Amino acid sequence: LAENTAKTHPTPENYLNLSLVYYNEGRYLDCVHAAEEAARLKPDYDPAYNNICSAYNMLHDWDKAIAAGQKAVQLNPNNQQAKNNLQLSLDNKKAGTK
Repeated sequence: LAENTAKTHPTPENYLNLSLVYYNEGRYLDCVHAAEEAARLKPDYDPAYNNICSAYNMLHDWDKAIAAGQKAVQLNPNNQQAKNNLQLSLDNKKAGTK
């Protein structure tokens, strides 16, 4: 349903919702792609970058997670979830977590 909604009504919010569906299904690369589409449609959409950060955290791709998390926090310094996800990325990279 979320896929159809995003494709027939391509709004940042619909692509963000689709990214959350993919995330919850463990489809992290699909989550990234849907969140990137949300960000393409609305470049200052910090929740999209937060979802990208979260998905890359699950994939242990710390550099990409950090880049997305930094962008989310830059866009909205009050987004506590983005701050938490960014910190997780930074901590795991520092610890050398694979």
